[in-house]
Amino acid sequence: MAPDVKALSSSCFYHIRFFRQIGTSLDDSMAASVASEHKPICKFPEQVWCRITGSRNFEALVGVLYRTPSSDIYGSGNHDSLIELLDEVSSTGNHFVLMGDFNYSFERWPPLQLHGSSTEASNFYNCGG
Repeated sequence: MAPDVKALSSSCFYHIRFFRQIGTSLDDSMAASVASEHKPICKFPEQVWCRITGSRNFEALVGVLYRTPSSDIYGSGNHDSLIELLDEVSSTGNHFVLMGDFNYSFERWPPLQLHGSSTEASNFYNCGG
């Protein structure tokens, strides 16, 4: 294990290795020097987050998540939990990168309702405001 990575779950460690590969393409003044697991308060079910800290007070959160399109698995509040999670992460004042499979239906980007997108897809697009 890398010397600056403390005891983390194996899935988080895998993602940290991936995030470090991304970090190597950053400018040297922002290169990631420490990565640690980040656990948001929001209990959105399928997510993993890392906090990447670098020189010159650079700090960012990087998250990977999956939002199931079915309410059979986590109930009907999955979209609301995702919006709550994004509100929480954006309120930290840190930069963040979010990747994943969000399973929103839309015909074109941006997902505006007048173009046949779902209300949830439009809300997701607008929540980053």
